[in-house]
Amino acid sequence: MEPIRAIVRRVLKSAGGSPREEKDYLAGWEEVVAPEIRRHCRAWFRSGRLEVEADNPTTSHYLQLQKEKILAALRKRRLPLRDLVVRPRRSPRPPAAGRS
Repeated sequence: MEPIRAIVRRVLKSAGGSPREEKDYLAGWEEVVAPEIRRHCRAWFRSGRLEVEADNPTTSHYLQLQKEKILAALRKRRLPLRDLVVRPRRSPRPPAAGRS
């Protein structure tokens, strides 16, 4: 019996497409977004979305403003995405009063 992964690859190849892996999307992210911005982010690909966690509100806001341009540039590189999700990095909670 042929594994489902092999079947999906064969079907996509016959349709003229190729399955994309997370590394393809992350490589596209690195091509599209400037290093000055990327250094403040952590990105991963999940369920058709590129998810980005920004380490500060300024970077998060900038990426939100540039979201459509980034998506268009990635799609132009034949990287189909449903969405780009940007969220600020959550800082750890400070210890409760009286605890250390």
